[in-house]
Amino acid sequence: LTPLALVLLMVTALLDKVLDGASAWTYGLTMFVSNILLVWLTIVVLKAYARRERNREESSVQPVAHTAHQ
Repeated sequence: LTPLALVLLMVTALLDKVLDGASAWTYGLTMFVSNILLVWLTIVVLKAYARRERNREESSVQPVAHTAHQ
C-alpha cells in the first residue's frame, strides 16, 4: 500500500497546485475523478500482476506420471 499512498499523495498535491483558485465544485469533482482513475489503474495493475503470477505457476507445474498398480 505504501507505493499507492505515495502516488495518491503526489496526485493530490499536484492537482491542489493546478486547481488553485478553482471553484469548490470544480476542485471537488476533479479530486473525485482523480481518485476514481487511481482506483481503476490500481485494479488494472493488480489484475495484470495476478495473471502473470498465475501463468508463471501454471508453467512451472509438471504433470505427474501415473503408474499402473496391480
